[in-house]
Amino acid sequence: MSSSPIKADDLTAAWNRAIWKTVYLFAGDEDFLMEEALRKIRAHRLTGENADLNHDRFDGEKNSVGEILQACQTVPFLGDGRVVEVKNTGRLSAEAQKELATSLSRI
Repeated sequence: MSSSPIKADDLTAAWNRAIWKTVYLFAGDEDFLMEEALRKIRAHRLTGENADLNHDRFDGEKNSVGEILQACQTVPFLGDGRVVEVKNTGRLSAEAQKELATSLSRI
């Protein structure tokens, strides 16, 4: 998973051209822009009346890498997409962060 940082405007432009990635990592101080990006991802990936069943939220302070990865590998329920949102990944140990990054690069 070797990608370089992208600016919010460039990300929006890619999405407008229907270019979507499987995994996104948002970091920084721009909470509003990150929340807006998450809203757009949820709107794109989660459709229909079962959308809530395909949206998982985790916290790096409370959840293990195993729980997060299990959700990432779960097939969407009666839908086309799944969104797994993880906050506070910096709270995971360095080893857990490496495991998460390595595993996500294979998805």
